[in-house]
Amino acid sequence: MSETESEMVKLKQEFEQLVREYNQQSNVDIETYLKQRIELLHEYNEIKDIGQQLLGICAEKYGTTVKEMYKKYELDLED
Repeated sequence: MSETESEMVKLKQEFEQLVREYNQQSNVDIETYLKQRIELLHEYNEIKDIGQQLLGICAEKYGTTVKEMYKKYELDLED
C-alpha cells in the first residue's frame, strides 16, 4: 500500500469516527429535546385542565354554560 493510500484509509477512518460521534451527539440532543417537549406539553395540559375547571365553576356560579363563558371571555373553543 502506498503512502497516499495509507493516508486515505486513515482519513476515512477518522471521518467515520467523527460521523459516529456526531450521530451519537445528535441522538442525545434529539432525546433531550423530545423529553423537554413532552414535559412542556404535560404542563400545558395540566394548566389548561385547571383553566377549564375554573370556567366550569364560574359557569355554575353564573348559571350559564361553559360555552357561554368561552364567548364571554373571548376564548377559542378549538384549543
